Amino acid sequence: MSLARDLARFVRGARADAGSAMAEQIMRLSLYDWAACGMAGACEPVALILRQTQLVPLDAGSCVIGDPRLTTAPVAALINGATSHALDYDDTHFAHIGHPSVAVIPA
Repeated sequence: MSLARDLARFVRGARADAGSAMAEQIMRLSLYDWAACGMAGACEPVALILRQTQLVPLDAGSCVIGDPRLTTAPVAALINGATSHALDYDDTHFAHIGHPSVAVIPA
């Protein structure tokens, strides 16, 4: 529980500065990119298999790309992460050569 508390303190303590507009713009573009990749990957085999095998509609409040049913946050994060990475066209962070949005945004 202390990790969640530490993260909450960090977020509450964040202050706007000159670099925040650039960071906000990059995050906005990354979010759009992630969403587009997720919509494009919704009919890929991995997305279909995960929705068929993992999605248990619980009306729990978390959305899954390509499906109108709601489920739990962990299940939605798993399915949305895999779905948005299915075509491997997601954003790239060149400082560490990674695809951060597919892991961060669904979670």
